[in-house]
Amino acid sequence: MTKRIDHKIKLVLLAIVLLFTLACEETSITTRVQADGSCIRTMVVESDSGKLGKKAFPIPLDQTWSYEYRKDESKEKKHIYTAQKTFPTVQDLNLEFLENPVKPPKIKREVIFEKNFQWFFTRYLYRETTHRVNPFQSIPLDSFFDSKEREVLEQWFDDEKELEEKFPKEILDKVENKFQEWYLRNLFAEIHPILVRGAENLNNPKLPASLLKEKEESLFQAFASETQALEDLKWDRVFEVLTKTLGTPLIKDIYQNEKKAFQEIDTKSKRLNNLLELGFTNRVAMPGIIVETNAEAVEGNKAGWEVEILRVLFTDFEMRVESRKVNWWMVWLTGGLVVILITLFIAATLRRYRNSR
Repeated sequence: MTKRIDHKIKLVLLAIVLLFTLACEETSITTRVQADGSCIRTMVVESDSGKLGKKAFPIPLDQTWSYEYRKDESKEKKHIYTAQKTFPTVQDLNLEFLENPVKPPKIKREVIFEKNFQWFFTRYLYRETTHRVNPFQSIPLDSFFDSKEREVLEQWFDDEKELEEKFPKEILDKVENKFQEWYLRNLFAEIHPILVRGAENLNNPKLPASLLKEKEESLFQAFASETQALEDLKWDRVFEVLTKTLGTPLIKDIYQNEKKAFQEIDTKSKRLNNLLELGFTNRVAMPGIIVETNAEAVEGNKAGWEVEILRVLFTDFEMRVESRKVNWWMVWLTGGLVVILITLFIAATLRRYRNSR
């Protein structure tokens, strides 16, 4: 199943060449959360190349980031780039990693931090969501797959090693084929409105927009049959099969008139192709002791996740960690108050005892 799905991905994901090879860079991101809600984020990129400079990182760096490059001959990826910045609040962090005004980040990440005072303890909750990166998502997964099929997909996205052990072959085959159809329909959902608009602008009675709307499913089937057979999205071949389906070469005029829109689809495809080589290690250091987390690894007050791009290709992925810290000042204050109250009680008791004599 795993090999078949990987092959499907190479053919289907945007119908471009998708080679599942190891990335040239290894990225780790560590966020050290302070008790006051401020945080220090450190990004480390290890690479085969010594020419990346500040472009090594997933977001653009300005002068507010500290930057360091060093070479470590003992490592396989010996060129090491490090950037670090302190953020007063997680809202400031989100401005750079979620809504960067200079350049949109390759992968959008959103952080939420909550602090809850509980007398002797303070609880801290850190949630970081990596948002799905698939640019073609007109049809949500939830509306196309039933609950059992989504369970298969979640296992595939999270850990595909146990797929064949957990699910029968007929279910896996069904989900495999349905996934292929789902992705192609998402891609065609970007293309079909361009065709309809192009026909409206063409204003030729031999190719009315109503015909394109009426034959939407037939056009999709023709598009899908051609795209499945390619590892490149070749528009000339796509429009050849669309021409046969409609019985008129005028559809090619739409491509010429709407070439910019189709180039935008190409741009999205290439952007996703670049993302497929990304993956990163995410670590969070919390104040106090970790009491709950969905992390794959915990060491002291640090929680860690390995985030492969497939994990966030179609769904959001939330990393969650909760910690607790003793409020020693409250312990001492409460202890002092108790001592004072006991002392006052003893003094009052002694006073009453003396007065009674």
